[in-house]
Amino acid sequence: MFRLFLKQKMVWLGLLGIAVAVAIFTFAFMGSTTNPVPKDLPIAMVVEDAGSKTPNNKLINLGKRIEKSLGSMGELPVKWGIEASEEDARQKMDERKYYATIVLPEDLTANVMSLPTEKANIPEVKILINEGMNYTGATASKQMLEGIIMKMNNQVQQMMYAQIGKQTNVITINQAKLLANPIRTEEERMNKVGERSGNGNLPTMLTQTLWLTTFISSMILFVAMRKITHTKPRLSSIAAQLVTGVLFVGVISAVMLTIATSVLNANITDVLSLSVFVFFVGYMFFLLQNALLNWIGFAAAPIFLLLFFFSMPILSLPKEFLPSLTNDLLYSWVPFRFSVDGMRSLLFFDGYHIGAPGSVLGLIGIGSLLVMVASVLKPSKLSVKKQVTVDN
Repeated sequence: MFRLFLKQKMVWLGLLGIAVAVAIFTFAFMGSTTNPVPKDLPIAMVVEDAGSKTPNNKLINLGKRIEKSLGSMGELPVKWGIEASEEDARQKMDERKYYATIVLPEDLTANVMSLPTEKANIPEVKILINEGMNYTGATASKQMLEGIIMKMNNQVQQMMYAQIGKQTNVITINQAKLLANPIRTEEERMNKVGERSGNGNLPTMLTQTLWLTTFISSMILFVAMRKITHTKPRLSSIAAQLVTGVLFVGVISAVMLTIATSVLNANITDVLSLSVFVFFVGYMFFLLQNALLNWIGFAAAPIFLLLFFFSMPILSLPKEFLPSLTNDLLYSWVPFRFSVDGMRSLLFFDGYHIGAPGSVLGLIGIGSLLVMVASVLKPSKLSVKKQVTVDN
């Protein structure tokens, strides 16, 4: 019995199939995210420092020095953007162009130079963290800026120690405490992700749920259509698909957001706007899925699943953390990305710049609708068989 069992081809073909499936899924889930290394993180710098004169009447501008030194530090995975003012930097952060901003104030040098005097003013540097753009990217940017400020503190300490060494006066205890940590940091979080948002990954989680549930809906309606048409889609069956698709996607959106808000208490402030967008995205997904199903049938199902498995792990990471190959060949065009971007705009940016991802999804939906309608023109298997019989 054991030998007969092992002689079955299905056992060994199944083993080969499992090995291939494991290889595909391992690469899909881990290939682009096993060792995410940031590169070219966009961070803004605002230098408002007016400088200050030393007792020798020499002008010193620490802000300009810091700007020059940071620009020449090639080991940092940062793409610096120089902004004229804090307001300009905030505007660009709302446009999701920077993960963070460091602001060197107008009185930075003057306050640093006052440290060894009796009228010492504490220098402050401001850091703006753009959480809503991507929590992982914002956190990494924050850590880099904190490291930069630590180096600034060390440099200021050495400069002050050299200046104090030339003085005959003894510094006070308070002055010594200030020199231990001369530059203080004021941190402000912008476009906050809030609590119960999966550290800002709520758009990704909603997109995952939306794609899988619309995929199941598409398969159900496609099977129902095949039972009626038997051969190829007709205009009436496509119309039925479109109408029932509205019903299915509406139920999916309502149930998903009801559970998210009422049961899980997800951090969603504008439920109505998000509901409209979720329905819109879900229906665009539905059109895309049914366009392929109507043309190539059940062979489209593994395509949808592979697209899902390869895309979802990378959507929670900033694109600056992804390998170049993944960025160019996958992240740049997958429809999930535009869904996540649109939901991120609604959840964390009050709907600012939602038009761009919405337009792309709309074009995908229009193209898919045209492909669905065109599927009535494809030759049916029955007509092909008849043609072959006649030719013979």
